[in-house]
Amino acid sequence: MKLEAWHFSLPIIPLLILLHLWAVPFTKVEESFNIQATHDFLAYGLSYNNAVAKIDAFYDHVRFPGAVPRTFIGALALAGISNPFVQIFDLDLPAQQMLARGVLGFLNAAALSFYIVGVRRAYGKETALWLIGLQASQFHITFYASRTLPNMFAFAMTTFALRFTLPEPAPSLAPIKRSKLALYMMTIVTIIFRSEVALLLLGHCLQTLIRSSSSINQVVSTIRNVLLPSVLTATVAGLALTVSIDTFIWRSPRLLWPEAAAFLSNVFPSPGSQGASAWGTSSWHWYLSSALPRLTSTPLLAILPIYIFHPTAIHRQVLALLLPAFVYLGLYSLLPHKETRFLFPILPTVNTALALVATHITQRTSRTTVYRFLAPILVFTTLLSLLASHLILLPLSALTYPGGHALGIVHAHAASAQPQPELHVHLTNLALQTGVTHFLEKPLRHSGQTRWVYDKSDNSSGKYTEKKFWNRFDYVVVEDEETVPVWPDMRFQTVGQVMGLGRPRLVTGARGGETDGVVMLLGRMYGENLLGRAAAGIYKVAKQLGIGVTRGRWLAWQHDPALVVLKRSHDVVEEVDTRGVQEAGMR
Repeated sequence: MKLEAWHFSLPIIPLLILLHLWAVPFTKVEESFNIQATHDFLAYGLSYNNAVAKIDAFYDHVRFPGAVPRTFIGALALAGISNPFVQIFDLDLPAQQMLARGVLGFLNAAALSFYIVGVRRAYGKETALWLIGLQASQFHITFYASRTLPNMFAFAMTTFALRFTLPEPAPSLAPIKRSKLALYMMTIVTIIFRSEVALLLLGHCLQTLIRSSSSINQVVSTIRNVLLPSVLTATVAGLALTVSIDTFIWRSPRLLWPEAAAFLSNVFPSPGSQGASAWGTSSWHWYLSSALPRLTSTPLLAILPIYIFHPTAIHRQVLALLLPAFVYLGLYSLLPHKETRFLFPILPTVNTALALVATHITQRTSRTTVYRFLAPILVFTTLLSLLASHLILLPLSALTYPGGHALGIVHAHAASAQPQPELHVHLTNLALQTGVTHFLEKPLRHSGQTRWVYDKSDNSSGKYTEKKFWNRFDYVVVEDEETVPVWPDMRFQTVGQVMGLGRPRLVTGARGGETDGVVMLLGRMYGENLLGRAAAGIYKVAKQLGIGVTRGRWLAWQHDPALVVLKRSHDVVEEVDTRGVQEAGMR
């Protein structure tokens, strides 16, 4: 492949993914299964000797199996790729978590880059550049690319597969082989990671049949030579892989196909269960009216229907790109439970269609006044979305992981105190859901080192009112210090507080110029250096421009207390009446 000038813009994608990883290194509860499994594979391995005993004794999923089983294949791949670097550089646990997430982020960046190169070959350099700009200006894929959700393991493979569905002037593979490879990869993803990719697979199968619909014989030949071989062989291969590995690691007495179990549990729940609908439902049009506009964040989406339904020069290209996405979107909209990340598999093709429209407009600015008017608006809104995604949404998202910060405060405080042979920490549910993983815990590496014990029990049995429960702990991380009762001979002292993202509030008039939590957070993220000052300056300029347009109105985010870190005080208070004197900063 000949190196071209536009290729130098490709590193923007991995660099932005690394920026999001660095800015928000912690994970949330929906990522916990894969990140904890990756830790277990790196820490304990899967040796032939005593593998079963090791799994039962140490692996996280034995104690916390979750609502439905998930596959270990993604975590196993991350651990396998990461392990040589862990051994060579002797990385500590937090660095291992960053590495594992970085590996996944790199795979997704490589998939996007591979796809963009295909777009360049299919539609030209300007369309590829527009696709890079649109992808870089969007928040969600960049933020989630390194997050160990099953969706992101699936995203890497589906994006690689989508590359082979693009038209190519001089393909290195025959068209039939390209189609078979794309369908094969989508089927593998469906079997192992995300069952909804079957809808995308169906869309591409229909498109393949439409392209070969010149005669009945041609359709039959396509089914026999393309669809059936690729789908059936991938199904057998995927089932062999996931059933063998996951049945063993889950210690299941029966053959286990995790993705099928999750699909049945969510879509066809047992009597008395709501399935996925328990997590909320949305109207049938939510993907079109809410999710897709937030994912793309560009006015191009409003123009796109013109190019779908009106016979323009790129009408056929746009329609061919979006047909499988229409099938996916239409069928998936029938399910009541909806999430933004469920649209990730079709986002590359939607963005490609938007890039085609942008190219069509910018190449014709000399022809009509409408295009001359639209072109600078598209450039400006793309830059504005770029700044908003990485200078506003990213800092705001960083505030939603208080658990990881709280555990860091516990470890830092203990390191500055007198060493203890053993320390017990209680972590509340919010901390566990917003950053705490085994990668952030302190392992016992050698004798003489402090042994850390982490308690993750909840208050389901009312134990929070019992003295013997709290008497075990040296540190507790809770949402409110009032959670911990006060006894005359046992108290806890506040040693740290973690601020979280509060609700946005509308400020008006003179108050619109106030400094809100975003500016403070930018300073914390980027420091008092040139980058930090530039980020804060850009945000303030955007804020003032916004205030001018909205006549002084502005959404300001504040920091609200999220978690409190308490340390047990060993000073015994003799009488309850002295509580008012002794309790300054104490609970």
